[in-house]
Amino acid sequence: MARLSARLPGLHVAYFPDNPDTFTLTHPVGAVLLSYSRSTYGNSESTGAVVQPQTMRFIATVVLRQLNGQDGAVDVLDNVRQALGGWRPKNCLRPVWLIDDVFLGESQGLWQYALTFATQSFFIQDDDPEDGGAPLAGVLPDNSDVKPEVTPVTTYIYSGPPSGVTP
Repeated sequence: MARLSARLPGLHVAYFPDNPDTFTLTHPVGAVLLSYSRSTYGNSESTGAVVQPQTMRFIATVVLRQLNGQDGAVDVLDNVRQALGGWRPKNCLRPVWLIDDVFLGESQGLWQYALTFATQSFFIQDDDPEDGGAPLAGVLPDNSDVKPEVTPVTTYIYSGPPSGVTP
């Protein structure tokens, strides 16, 4: 959000509202509303901890009072693309790439577009010491039905080399 606020100072930049039906645009020009969309995960490459590539998708919804021209929805959508495309957020492996943008429509004089963008990071399991460490650390095997195999051992005592042999 900080990046968009800095790059688009003439707009209201905020998280997408919890209840969009009650959202009222009070800014004189428009707003960019950010929301998390979804993540997909790659296979874990680690045999110890769970470490998986995580591709995260976000949506920037542009809501403007004007469609065309400077500060219109089309112009602002292009500025949002330029602000986000190629930018690498903290703790991410790859810069942001753009997925698609779509015209959502016009309602009561407000023009809306949604820009979907993504970046990649890693999901790394949280190893919380309060949970006892390793998942099976507190599990003891039930070996009550296991009969140990006993192999007799012959013990030899070394008393030196045989007579007539010089070491």
